[in-house]
Amino acid sequence: MNVARMKKVLENARDFAISSMHRKPRGQSYARLTKLLRPDFDRVLSLQARSAILEDSYVKLAESQYNFLVAAERNKRIICEGGAGTGKTLLAAESARRLCEGGASVLLTCRSPRVAELLNDILSEIRVTVRPFDQIPEGQLFDAVVVDEGQDLLNVEDLFRIEGILRGGLDKGCWRIFADPNNQAHVDGSFSLTLYEELKDMATIIELNNNCRNTANIILQTQLLTGADLGSPLAGKGPQVVVRQYENRETGAAALERYLSELSHEGVRWDEIAVVSLADDTEDSLVSLTSQFRRQQLRPVRPGTNLVSGSIWTAAAIKGLEAPHVCVTDFDPDNSQILMQRLYVAMTRPRVSLAIFMSDSGMSLLQSIISLRSSNAG
Repeated sequence: MNVARMKKVLENARDFAISSMHRKPRGQSYARLTKLLRPDFDRVLSLQARSAILEDSYVKLAESQYNFLVAAERNKRIICEGGAGTGKTLLAAESARRLCEGGASVLLTCRSPRVAELLNDILSEIRVTVRPFDQIPEGQLFDAVVVDEGQDLLNVEDLFRIEGILRGGLDKGCWRIFADPNNQAHVDGSFSLTLYEELKDMATIIELNNNCRNTANIILQTQLLTGADLGSPLAGKGPQVVVRQYENRETGAAALERYLSELSHEGVRWDEIAVVSLADDTEDSLVSLTSQFRRQQLRPVRPGTNLVSGSIWTAAAIKGLEAPHVCVTDFDPDNSQILMQRLYVAMTRPRVSLAIFMSDSGMSLLQSIISLRSSNAG
């Protein structure tokens, strides 16, 4: 079968169908037939169909990042730096697995309970101790410590605690820290650049430069709006990033409501959608004014809950995690002093599509930041 033969088959089918009719179709018959068939035969792929194509490629791309660890396996202390989407969490899990299989007692930790839950699922069949940082076992020593989202724990108090549970301490012990210190620091936890530089003097440094989560369009838009380098895109181009500007919370909620309906019509399931609010708390988000929130198609993430529908997150809560489709809301200068850091975290969560909803004042702020960045670059 090729294009020419497929064309011939369809022409023969059409000729046979017409010859079998008592009368030929007239008027709007063809239009009605086209409308009936379009959901299955439209030449433009639906968003859900494009999602499946992109998702198939991501695991292979992430697995290719393991090569970056091979050269450093003989080193006891490693700092792995990379922007959001470069595969740090998967590499942290793989590093912990390899250390455990080598006979070491291993602690894999991070600040986020949700990320710890994800890591525990990945390593469920191997004896790695996976705990959120505030739940690390007291009085237990480990041969090796692996830290994901390390920029959240790079401060005196947290590093002192790691020192106390690591056999040999930070200067002689075996540890791996995976971090994005340039753009995700200060969103959750605290970060000391001085301490980070001291740790780098003790370690082998690995830099991850390939992005295996975000599409090329998401990477380009994130670089434009935040100035962050997310590495080279390895996935497909993906859908265009949607940006919606609103005058007040009511008009913003209406715009979000319409967009969520469009996603649903495209075949996207609610459990594939994450709404990330840049406000301090999801209760302050304009998403609470939407009909989807009232119908509980979207619900705030709470500790210990298993979501079966859409989810509403803060930037701090979703850091380290991802979702197929992400809507970023409440980009407003009144929401936070670290608004741009939160925007970076939120924009780098999606694997397929991204939409951003920002107030008029938020748009003015962003335009002034981009203008200043361009002037400095010039």
